[in-house]
Amino acid sequence: MSERSSAGPIMMAAATDVGTVRKQNEDYHYYSEDGKFFIVCDGMGGHQAGALASKIAVETVRDALQDESTVDFEKLCEDIDDQLPLPALKLIAGVRLANRRIIQEASRNEAYRGMGSTIVVAMVYDKWLFTINVGDSRIYRLRNGVLSTLTHDHTWLNELIEDKEISEKDALKFSKKNVLTRALGIYPTVKIDLRIDNLEQDDIYLLCSDGLHNALSDELIQSILSADHKTLGKMADKVVLSAKQLNGSDNITGGILQINHLHKAAASPTSFEKTIMDETQRVTFDLDKTLKLLYPAPKATFESSTKWMALGGVGVVLIVLMGFLLNRSGATQSAAPQALASTALLTQEISTIGHISSKNKSDRAEQAGALILLQVKDDKYINLLRSLGDMRILDHVKNFGQNLPVYAGEFTWAVADSSQKIIYQKNGVRLTGKNEWPATASRPRLVEPTRLAGTARNNASQAGALTTENGTVYIIGSFENTNYRDAEIFVENTRVGALRSYLESGFTLRPGNYTISIRDTAGNVLKSRPNQFVGGGEIVAVEF
Repeated sequence: MSERSSAGPIMMAAATDVGTVRKQNEDYHYYSEDGKFFIVCDGMGGHQAGALASKIAVETVRDALQDESTVDFEKLCEDIDDQLPLPALKLIAGVRLANRRIIQEASRNEAYRGMGSTIVVAMVYDKWLFTINVGDSRIYRLRNGVLSTLTHDHTWLNELIEDKEISEKDALKFSKKNVLTRALGIYPTVKIDLRIDNLEQDDIYLLCSDGLHNALSDELIQSILSADHKTLGKMADKVVLSAKQLNGSDNITGGILQINHLHKAAASPTSFEKTIMDETQRVTFDLDKTLKLLYPAPKATFESSTKWMALGGVGVVLIVLMGFLLNRSGATQSAAPQALASTALLTQEISTIGHISSKNKSDRAEQAGALILLQVKDDKYINLLRSLGDMRILDHVKNFGQNLPVYAGEFTWAVADSSQKIIYQKNGVRLTGKNEWPATASRPRLVEPTRLAGTARNNASQAGALTTENGTVYIIGSFENTNYRDAEIFVENTRVGALRSYLESGFTLRPGNYTISIRDTAGNVLKSRPNQFVGGGEIVAVEF
C-alpha cells in the first residue's frame, strides 16, 4: 500500500488505496527527495480516462521540474506581473504544461473527452515551502500540534460558503458537494492557487485526495499525524487505512512530507498567497511548443488521422479531390444545382517546413501543420485568412473551375503524395449550398459589451460590419448535451444570442480582453473562458 523514503533532512512517504467501491484507482502520486517535491493528483472521467489524466498530470509536472534545459520557466510565466521566485515559476509552468497536455491527449481520442484531474504540489526550497493547488485535493500542515489547511477547495460548495451564499447547516445537506469549479484538462487555460510558507523543523505536511479528507475530520487527521508511528510509511498507511475504514467510497491517497532538519529558519512566520490567472494566448502557444520538445509526437498512422492530417515534407504534392474525381454519394444532380459556398483547404504553421531537417519525415509531418477543410459563405473570409501569418490556403474551390462543375452535396476528399498514391481519405464530407445557410451566417455580428477587461483601440467601426478594426470570434466545442439546447452566449455580462445561432456565423468584437461564457436560460454559467484577447482584424477560435 505505502511507499517509504529513507531518513534524511526531508523525509517522504505515501500510501494509496482503491477504496471499497471503485474498481480502479484514478489517484496518482510521485515524490522526489532529491528534487524536494511531492505531487498528488485525483483523476476524473471514468473508463480509465481519469487514471490517464492524473498520470499525465503527475508525469508532466515531474518532467518539467527535472528537465530545466528544455523548459523556459520564465517565458511560460511571462504574463504574471508579480516578481515571483524561480521555484514558484517552476510549479506554475509545470501545472500549465500538464493542463495543456491533458487537453491535447483528450482531443486525440474521443474516449478521453472530458477527462481531467486535480493536483496539489509541494516543493521545499531553502527555508520555504511552495505549494500549488487546482481542484479539491488538499495540503495540510501539522506544526507544534496544530493542524492547518494550506489549500482552498475549488468546488461549487466551497465557493458558496466563501461567498456566504449558503449556511454551514445547509452545506451539510448540499447534494453537489463534489462539483469542481477548477481542474486540469477541462479548459484550455487554467487558474492556479500559489502559496509560499516558511518552514519550521518537525513540520509534517499531508498531501491527499478528497477520498481521504472527505472521510476524516480535521480532528482525526491531527490525531493521526501527531501519533508516534515509528516510521513515516506507517503514518501514511494509517491515515489511508483510517479513511478506507470510515468511508472508502472513493480512491484514497495520502502523501507525507516531514522536515527533520532545517539549516536556517525564517526570522518569523511568513505566508504569501496568490491566485495565478489563466495564461494568455501567447503563453499557451509557448506551452504547446514546449510540450512538443518534451514529448515528440509518434509517427502518425492512418487510423489516428480521422480528423486532421499532418502535411508531408519536401516534395509532397497535395491533391484535393473533394468529389471532383471521387464519390458523389449524397449529391443530388438536379437541373438547377445549388450554388456551392466558398471552400478552401488550408494549413496552419506550414511556414515552419522550411526550417526542418530532412532526416526525419515524421518530425517534418508533425511540424508542418494540420490540414483543415473550411467552408464559408463569402470570399471575404477566405481573403481574411490569407492575411494571417500562420495560415496558408493550399487550394480554393474556384481553382478547380476548369470544365468540371461543382455542386453542393456529399464528397470525398483526399491527400495524395507525388506518385498520386492516396495517403489520406475522408468520405462523407458535406458541402452545403448558400441557400441552405441560415441568415445569421451571412456575416459575423458586432457585440458591444457593457464592460471591457481591456481597452478598445477603435470605436469608430460601423456596427455589424467586419472591418480590420474588429476581431471575429468563433465558438468551438461539442454542445450535443441537452444542457446546451437553449444555451446563450455572453460577452462579459452582455447577451450575444442563442449559441446555436452563432456556431457557424461567429460574431465580432472591438479589440480587447473579454470573458466569454455560455449560460443556460436561467443565467447559470455552463462554461466560461476568461482573458480572451481579441485583436483588430483577427479571427479567434474560443474552445469550450
